[in-house]
Amino acid sequence: MTAIPLGVPRRLVEFTLDEQEVRVPEGSTILDACRAAGKDVPTLWLWCGLQPHAARAGQ
Repeated sequence: MTAIPLGVPRRLVEFTLDEQEVRVPEGSTILDACRAAGKDVPTLWLWCGLQPHAARAGQ
């Protein structure tokens, strides 16, 4: 049997996005939450190689 390191569990942050309840791990970005909810959000900074400057959920 092989051991799989799981790491420290993080609490989930809950909020409403377009009338849909979304739960993401603490420290997730708003973009992470949108993707988890299946929302398409344009992200030009990914193409340009820029770093995001958004607040992190739950912090």
